[in-house]
Amino acid sequence: MSALLLILVAGSLVEAGGSRTLVVCNDTTDPVSLDPHREFDASSDNTINQIFDGLVRLTPEGKVAPALAQSWRRLDDMTVEFYLRRKVVFHNG
Repeated sequence: MSALLLILVAGSLVEAGGSRTLVVCNDTTDPVSLDPHREFDASSDNTINQIFDGLVRLTPEGKVAPALAQSWRRLDDMTVEFYLRRKVVFHNG
């Protein structure tokens, strides 16, 4: 039920030939790459953000916010120490 509610909130209803159609994603371009270190286009970025989690994320205002890391501190000019959320598990695919 909550997944359906999320889809209904995230999507939009549009008229298509007299019927109502739920449009969830209107991105018609294939991603150029699924490598987060090599993508620089919006289509790849949209797909990658649904697959990978980062240590931090950018808010709509452009500020850095926690993601996998709950907090962090700079140790020196070249080193940052991240404190991860509990129960975060890494894997190699």
